[in-house]
Amino acid sequence: MNQPAPPTPPQSSPVIDLIQNFNASRTVLAVYILYLFAMPLVVPMIVGVGIAYLRSHSESEDWMHSHHRWQIRTFWYFSACFLAASVLTFAILISGTYVLGSGPPTMNAAMQWLASMTTPEEYIAASTAWLIFLAPITWFFYRNARGLLLWIKQKPVPGFKPDEQPGEAATQTSPDKEAENPDG
Repeated sequence: MNQPAPPTPPQSSPVIDLIQNFNASRTVLAVYILYLFAMPLVVPMIVGVGIAYLRSHSESEDWMHSHHRWQIRTFWYFSACFLAASVLTFAILISGTYVLGSGPPTMNAAMQWLASMTTPEEYIAASTAWLIFLAPITWFFYRNARGLLLWIKQKPVPGFKPDEQPGEAATQTSPDKEAENPDG
């Protein structure tokens, strides 16, 4: 007589509903915009890669899949390069205070050394440190600008294979497998 109530579907958050109902093409644009405004703030970049991951498995056109994969890889490559450049820049500045300056290598000593540089070697060390730091930032803006221009033309980013899932590394097929499967 008493029948159990049917199970209720899991509740989703309004943010996830908004992202899933968003037009896929607009999502690609939104991620590029978030990435371009992310330089002074990290949060938009994290939101952007989250959106790219959520939308990368949706049913949309191949050229949009290529942009999602491009955006995800841009985030991870930039994060790794920026971290490495930050560590290298920090090491150069700290070693510059010790080798070229005076006193033990501390961050405070590095800032004092930067403020009181007088020799060409000090300027070269400081310039090298900042150029290393700016290289991944420049690459990040280039990659986003290139992706945005291709998005405007509704073209896939270079190197995208339609059968490859976004977020996966490209796999190479051997010549033997290509001979077995001519359609592949």
